[in-house]
Amino acid sequence: MDREINLGVYTPEHLKTIKEFSVVSNAENPEFVFLSNKISRNLDNQFFMSCDKEGIMRYEKLLGILPQSTDTLSERIFRVSTKWTASLPYTYRMLINMLDNLLGVGEYLLQLDNSKYKIAVIIELTSKKSLIQVKELIRRVIPANLGYSVSLRYNNYEKLKTFTYGMLGSYRHKYIRNEVL
Repeated sequence: MDREINLGVYTPEHLKTIKEFSVVSNAENPEFVFLSNKISRNLDNQFFMSCDKEGIMRYEKLLGILPQSTDTLSERIFRVSTKWTASLPYTYRMLINMLDNLLGVGEYLLQLDNSKYKIAVIIELTSKKSLIQVKELIRRVIPANLGYSVSLRYNNYEKLKTFTYGMLGSYRHKYIRNEVL
């Protein structure tokens, strides 16, 4: 995101004819481009949703998160976002807002059974990579007297009835059930 910086524009007209002033401004242009890029990067790193690897490392250190070597930047941002948004006290609406922010609206099913003190979260297969983080979030946020379960919503007949046998014949049962089609 290099900005076009030309310090010669700011030189007064009567000094533009002097060769030293144009040489100095041309020599300093790259330094100001470098400085502008650093400032822009620091502004982006103030918010974990727009930060780069160096910025996310700072948030992970702050929150005590150890990244895995195979994690992408988006997975690391998701993990930081999960821990950052988890705040007490727990309310049902707050939990819905957290899950909406982390997974997206419609990417999960939340079932609360008040009489049995149980809560169940069923995550769509499109958010399969987020299962562990959602389990940690639920465990941290809900009250201790509330039982919970977090699971995946596997493909079922309703999702597969539009496919013919010929279309699904080349796949194994495990793939049809567990992967997004």
